[in-house]
Amino acid sequence: ASYWVAAAALYALAKLFEYLDQRIFAAGSILSGHTLKHLAAAAAAFAILRLFQTRGPIEGVVQTG
Repeated sequence: ASYWVAAAALYALAKLFEYLDQRIFAAGSILSGHTLKHLAAAAAAFAILRLFQTRGPIEGVVQTG
């Protein structure tokens, strides 16, 4: 569950960066909110990837095939 929470939080952060795009760029003129949005969204995708890499079979469930 922690990976899903991390992914959701990072996605929400990405949306916040998108909303604050111009203000973020005006603050430092180095990175825009759009750039940070993509980094946060990529981190959210990575959290979901780690979820699938680390999860195992559910105990008590018979796998067929």
